[in-house]
Amino acid sequence: ATNTKDSPFVELRKGNGIPLFIFHPVNGSVSGYFELAKRLTYSGSIIGIQDNTLCQEKRFAGFEEMASYYLGHIQQKQKSGPYLLAGASLGGNLAYEVAKQLNDQQEIVAYLGLFDSWALFSDDLRDKKHFASMMSERLANLETAFVGKSVGLHEFTELIWQRMDLLCRYHPEPIETTVILYKAMNLQLEYQKIDDPFNHWESYIKQLVLEFIPGDHESILKFENVDILAKKIDESLQEISKKIQLIDLAGK
Repeated sequence: ATNTKDSPFVELRKGNGIPLFIFHPVNGSVSGYFELAKRLTYSGSIIGIQDNTLCQEKRFAGFEEMASYYLGHIQQKQKSGPYLLAGASLGGNLAYEVAKQLNDQQEIVAYLGLFDSWALFSDDLRDKKHFASMMSERLANLETAFVGKSVGLHEFTELIWQRMDLLCRYHPEPIETTVILYKAMNLQLEYQKIDDPFNHWESYIKQLVLEFIPGDHESILKFENVDILAKKIDESLQEISKKIQLIDLAGK
């Protein structure tokens, strides 16, 4: 994986064609996508988007502003659609909001994949002390979690909470794009209390496709579970690529 200084982009895998942009989860890092990128057979580049504001003073006033910041970088790399977007947990919410902003610009989002992202959150995730305690038990090797970055434990934990707080105050708006929700089959405690077949997205998405992935909120990206996730993503991207090729041929 490679990263250019001051860029949010981490090239997880080189390729040709339309890139797949995968947004960071709440920890701000894309290290959790390394195994997924290895398994995807999609021909385009796999580009992770990590938090590149770690060594800056920049902080976002709202979730929409964070998404807009990343969208600005994406459009410097890919001027126009169709766009392919995805993300795990908070990363899926970022992908959703970026897709909404692209729709507002009359741009096409051909793929929008949410890896067990939720549109509603429990009180446990909204409470700073509880959230910090929960995260400290789960996070390891924090100083090496970022490609080309280094950050201390205290600052790292505080930044995680800032992102979570922005997410909990975010209110998604309806979207026209087809969305694929890859739902974890096993629920962690903080999600058991608010379980919903569609992770509460059905109020916002007209065309919502549900795919079940073995594992929980975190382990869907690990072990044999990530093999299944990669296969399902590849199947969708193959179908989308065929449609894009047909549209290109029709336009010539």
